[in-house]
Amino acid sequence: MVPSAFVGYVLDNLAQKRTHLAVFRMWLDESASPECQAVLQTLVHNTLQMIDTLTEALRREGVRAPDPAPDPAMIREARKPPHSRACLHLAEQMLRRSLAWYEERLDQAAAHERPLWERLFLLETENWAQVENAITP
Repeated sequence: MVPSAFVGYVLDNLAQKRTHLAVFRMWLDESASPECQAVLQTLVHNTLQMIDTLTEALRREGVRAPDPAPDPAMIREARKPPHSRACLHLAEQMLRRSLAWYEERLDQAAAHERPLWERLFLLETENWAQVENAITP
């Protein structure tokens, strides 16, 4: 059985969020500066909430959530930044792309899909704001 477009989007987003989580945790483990620690901890917390939200959406659709490995290309890219500030700039780019993707989903969503995308958009907006506040002096 071919999954619906909605389920496909949820699965794609779940894989992306798991990759983001791996990146944020990697940066935390690689001795991020103290000011970045708090931002990264917030990103991890919110991203875990997003993963839970996506997993629950799949459960409601009768789909078991897979446990994909993080995207190796994204992990390689995330290893490149030499310091915390560069990591935050990369995080900002990742989150900006994610927000644009959520805006597309909201524009195309059926009424019953909107609450999911709105919840994820709000959490991602909070993530983006945390990063922006840390980058902007």
